[in-house]
Amino acid sequence: AMLGLLGGEGGTRRTLEKIGNATLQEDRKAALVELKERAEKDPIGVASMSMGLLTSLIPKVRDDVDEVRAILDTMLACLSPEASVHGEEKCKESLSTNSKLYPQDVISQLLELLEERDWNARFSILRILHVLQEVHPAVVQQGTLSSPQGLARLMDVLSDEREIVRNEALLVLVALTEGSQELTKIMAFEGAFDVLFRVVKEEDFGSVIAADSIEIVNNLLHANPSNANFFKEMSCVAEHVVPLLRKGIEFGSTGRTSNTRCLFDQMLDVLGNLLTATSDLQSMQTHLGKSGVLGIVVEGALHPSMGYESRGKALRLTSLLVWKHSPNRLLLSQLLCPGKSGSVLSALLKLCLELHPEEGDKSVHLLNASAVQVFKCYLSGNVDGQQHFAASLMPQPPMDDQEPQEEQQLGRVVMAALLGSSPEGGGGGDVRTTRVWGAAHVLMSVLLGNSVCQEIAAATPLELPMSSAPPDYFLQSLLQRVSRGVGQMESSSADGLDARAETFILHLLCVWTFECPRAAGVVLQHPATVMWLVGLMGSNAVKSSTDGGAISLHLRGAAAILLAGCLDSLGDEELQRNVVNIVEARIGLDTFEDLIVQVCKSDALQAARRREPVLTPPRPVREEVEWKFLLYDSDVASLAAQVQSKLNKCLFRIMGAAPSPSRGKFSNDEVARERDALKEEVELLRAKLDELAGADGMQAAAGGSGEGGG
Repeated sequence: AMLGLLGGEGGTRRTLEKIGNATLQEDRKAALVELKERAEKDPIGVASMSMGLLTSLIPKVRDDVDEVRAILDTMLACLSPEASVHGEEKCKESLSTNSKLYPQDVISQLLELLEERDWNARFSILRILHVLQEVHPAVVQQGTLSSPQGLARLMDVLSDEREIVRNEALLVLVALTEGSQELTKIMAFEGAFDVLFRVVKEEDFGSVIAADSIEIVNNLLHANPSNANFFKEMSCVAEHVVPLLRKGIEFGSTGRTSNTRCLFDQMLDVLGNLLTATSDLQSMQTHLGKSGVLGIVVEGALHPSMGYESRGKALRLTSLLVWKHSPNRLLLSQLLCPGKSGSVLSALLKLCLELHPEEGDKSVHLLNASAVQVFKCYLSGNVDGQQHFAASLMPQPPMDDQEPQEEQQLGRVVMAALLGSSPEGGGGGDVRTTRVWGAAHVLMSVLLGNSVCQEIAAATPLELPMSSAPPDYFLQSLLQRVSRGVGQMESSSADGLDARAETFILHLLCVWTFECPRAAGVVLQHPATVMWLVGLMGSNAVKSSTDGGAISLHLRGAAAILLAGCLDSLGDEELQRNVVNIVEARIGLDTFEDLIVQVCKSDALQAARRREPVLTPPRPVREEVEWKFLLYDSDVASLAAQVQSKLNKCLFRIMGAAPSPSRGKFSNDEVARERDALKEEVELLRAKLDELAGADGMQAAAGGSGEGGG
């Protein structure tokens, strides 16, 4: 074996001597062909001995295409030998060892050779660069930057009519533009956007070449504000992006879905990179809105043939287009569905509420979460939009002369979903949970931070009163709906029902009643409602088939947060004291406070607090695929933390004592002694009242005292 190895090295050395000493061009050419054959058999040995000679020889033989081709073929054989001959492990070893022999100056030298039109030479150079990028991408990037015409040469290859050469150039550029701000800036100002979109339009829509070209465009825009602004100033959105988006939707409706979806998704990524990379988000949102992007993206989101992944991405992009941007919000509210009279908002609300299990839970739940995100970004901080939606909660009188506007029905659709009725009937399992989840989160966005909308919703009747009898109100009916749902779950005959829907409704009520005295009064003014909430806080009977009963803590905690928030928002001190007395008598104030602390420390709520709130640019979050296990969003988590922080002072205020700075909880020994003393005084008073029960006046006083302590 040693003799064979020495013979191989000796043969390579003799071949190299022939190349170096050849005086005739034909002799050198024959020796180069021989060296290539040796490289195919021993890539590591030949590379270590010949690389210096080969790179120094390139400038001397550049006029002879055959010699250049032989040198490049030898270099490629050393880097990427045939796996069928040497095996996978040997190929990896060759690449790892020989790639170190290609410094930046060699990369620059190879890029200059791209000026040659010979297809074999161009293809070999591009293959060498592509292989080197797998192990040393930074070296290739730096070598490209150090070459005066390197990038220009690569861009020129994109105009090569030979498909095999152009494909390889695209692969090189995809890797080259990943993570190099300097390179991407140079490429953009070299006219890369126009060149790449020309390639896309020349190709069959949905081809691999078109997809690679758009991937390079995305690399050029990603986290690059100067390129994003340059893209906008060059009118690339109107000239390139809008036509390709329209074409994607058009082809998607004709059955060419697989590749079309891929390219449609990439065009959405282009828009997403524009919005997240720009230094002036408002200006970019305005530009895209005026270019007609919003309407096209929404059309794609509502197009059933585009697939749930693509539609979810389009919905998230819609969220970013309307986030804190009044003109785009107004435009979204005015859009109509293509070929239909219904509004886009109505169609988006339908996406929030519907479940299509035949398509698989993960993708369709992502679609629900993305549609809800649109409403959050559309409504948050949008006072006019919130009030318009809240007004649509009110029942409308019949109109004989014209059809009611679709937008006026949005609130009624949400009410129906929350109260359990639906056009299809039905309502069990995931379908019911999905409908309640979507409706609750949409209505939270209407009510959050808007006291006027909270008041409107609290005053909303289920139907227009037809007689002098008081109507049934939405808030009271919703409380009754939750009470019935929990009662069914607590019964032994209803094992396995999902408690998540009731938890979502309680979260909605927490947002609704927070800092809204009227809504808080509706919850607390009925003793039966207070008793039910307190009973739920102390109950361990609620189980869920989906999580082994773990959701019981969050359902009970939601009741505690609702009650605590109402106490803090309420202005009636006597009613506050009565409620606190009920809590203390039934479960104790310690248990009440501890329950809220447990919920606020739970993994589910802490994860929600770590997630981005709605008032940040939304991004595709894969975590939201599992939305049905995310009991809290960032708004509810933040509200729970506020309620917890206020509870201690609120209870001290209601009980008529001032909190000590050193006191953190009601379990403090000093407070416990004070409470025990008060209990003893109450017992003494009750005993005296019992003794005087024979007198009529004292009987009335005793009755009043009993009612007040109830």
